[in-house]
Amino acid sequence: MALLAENIKFYQPQTWAEGDTHGGDINTAAEIPASGLNNVFDNVSDAERQAGDTDYRKIYIRNENDQDWTNVKAWIEQFTPATNDEIWITASGTNSDTTADASSYTFVQPSDISDANVQDLGTLAASGGYHHLWLKRVVDAGGAGYTNNSFIIKFAST
Repeated sequence: MALLAENIKFYQPQTWAEGDTHGGDINTAAEIPASGLNNVFDNVSDAERQAGDTDYRKIYIRNENDQDWTNVKAWIEQFTPATNDEIWITASGTNSDTTADASSYTFVQPSDISDANVQDLGTLAASGGYHHLWLKRVVDAGGAGYTNNSFIIKFAST
């Protein structure tokens, strides 16, 4: 079964605020728009840009279709155009973990579905099955500012 945009929804975890407690299980009352500014990461302040900054965000992908999705994979289809920051992902962890846990996970940068580091989300059951994906943004200290930075995470069922 192909993953169609109209059948995928993204959600925040129970605690969305930055910090060590960010995370937890899915919060189905807090949908994340599939595109737009600041829907996952906030703007990098000038102080953060000068000092460098590492942020973690946990998002959930949920199957809104009436059929199971098997062998769901995730990768970074488009990296950030800013030269002083990078995006990393991992499907490691549990539905209850937080940033305090995720900061010790191994994050990778798979660039397509055939990449050895593509992240395996397993099977998403029909009508509400979900899995988390951790994202890590690293802003290098002293880099130039960048307006409207973005990235694209891609999902497929193989």
